[in-house]
Amino acid sequence: MLSKVSSYKLLIPIELLEYTAKHQLYKPCLLYIYLKCHSSGKVKSTDPIFQLLRTLPGFEDKRTLTKHLRTLLRLNWIGFNPTTNIYFIRSFETIRKSYGFTSRKSVVFHYNHITDFRPFISGALICAKIYGVKFAYEIARLRRLNTAPNKKDGAKQCYSYDRKAPEYYGLSNKGIAQLLYCSPTIACEQKNAAEEADFLLTRGKYKVVLELDRPDQAIRSQLEERYPNLKGRLRFSRLGDKIQLRQQLHDEIIPQLKLKKRRKISKEFFTSHKTPS
Repeated sequence: MLSKVSSYKLLIPIELLEYTAKHQLYKPCLLYIYLKCHSSGKVKSTDPIFQLLRTLPGFEDKRTLTKHLRTLLRLNWIGFNPTTNIYFIRSFETIRKSYGFTSRKSVVFHYNHITDFRPFISGALICAKIYGVKFAYEIARLRRLNTAPNKKDGAKQCYSYDRKAPEYYGLSNKGIAQLLYCSPTIACEQKNAAEEADFLLTRGKYKVVLELDRPDQAIRSQLEERYPNLKGRLRFSRLGDKIQLRQQLHDEIIPQLKLKKRRKISKEFFTSHKTPS
């Protein structure tokens, strides 16, 4: 019986989650991860795990489960032997080779994340982006600046890394939407869901535009009319005996998920694989 959890922690490739978000494969990916957690790589079609799966939200209907199993077979994330009625759960390394996922960047997944799986994917992609930007400014930039004088085109490299690090690290809803392949509205919802599940933390950020003696709606309306990008982003706030008109900036985002690196795969091992559109 394989209904027992065999893996409480996985190291999921970020590129696999990017592919999942791009092609809206949240349910099939959840099924794949669930099978990995509950097996050692093989599952008989009659195993109780398939009954247990139907207790998950969205998998209550047997037809839905069958549909997503077929998707996993089409994606080659799992295989099936009709003679033995055994499903083979592909390893992450096999999928990486098959799909040409060269990045070693992976996120630590714990079994209790299964109930917040879509927010987990959103949180993982957002955290990976923040970690990447932070690394570029705080580590890679300094490395380049320190080594550039020893290189032939050192001056060019110094100029390309001359930008100062931002005051804080974060993403706008539009930026998150591009990351998750969704609308800004859904991006905001996913950011909030990821924060509620403790996958990330946010801090609101503002910039003072004006200081007034009292709130003046006319000034706010004039500014919004003159600068359409400020519409809905101006707020009045009291500070002592003064009123500040503040512009809401994108939130600071503080990752709470851990990223690690999987082993490097040599490019010569990659197989030609046309990924489904």
